[in-house]
Amino acid sequence: MGFELDPQQCLEEAGGDLRSMGCSIFFKKCQEVNTVSNMIFLGVPNSIPEESVKETVDTVLQGLEADLLENDKDYKVPIGQKDKWIQYAITKEYPGGMPWEDQEDKKKKKQTSNSSRLAFVFHVHRPEEQRLATLLNQAKHLNLWHDHWGGVAFTVQQPDFTTPAGVKDRYIEMVQSHGAMQLSMGAATIPGIVTATRKFTIQLTPDENGKPRAPTEKTLM
Repeated sequence: MGFELDPQQCLEEAGGDLRSMGCSIFFKKCQEVNTVSNMIFLGVPNSIPEESVKETVDTVLQGLEADLLENDKDYKVPIGQKDKWIQYAITKEYPGGMPWEDQEDKKKKKQTSNSSRLAFVFHVHRPEEQRLATLLNQAKHLNLWHDHWGGVAFTVQQPDFTTPAGVKDRYIEMVQSHGAMQLSMGAATIPGIVTATRKFTIQLTPDENGKPRAPTEKTLM
């Protein structure tokens, strides 16, 4: 179809009318027909723009892959993918693989905001799925997300029909914990604070014996 304007904007503006006719709209940000979306990021504040999350993920994973290629003889980039980075997109969605809901639950969800359960989902070109999954697993093992989003950010694979019941139960617990944590998060600006890495000199109170202590330097981070 030909559009004079941005087709996504046109469809979003017409979304209400289309939904009233029973039509659902889904956008694929990864410009590949054959994509898969079974990896999900939990624990990352969903108030962060998707573009910022992807920028951070790109920086971390590209640095990790360079290190693996240099120091891990078992790590190989598949043939045909060596000269280009992984084709994937990150979107903000409700985590998949959760238990089915009855009609009453769906009605309640429409009446109340449930955006706290939104999480970041990876949409990746299927031939590159294994490469991305390997890097994400290595990043989780090395705790590389800690410096960016704290110790509660991690990736996990969404379950499917073949996933054992115990693993599904654990996944549901993780998603529920993610939602509770999102509700506890807030953001507020601090006047005069531009960067979290700026150092401040803090004067300490005397110790338990009343002796003065030397000041220390700390960053907000």
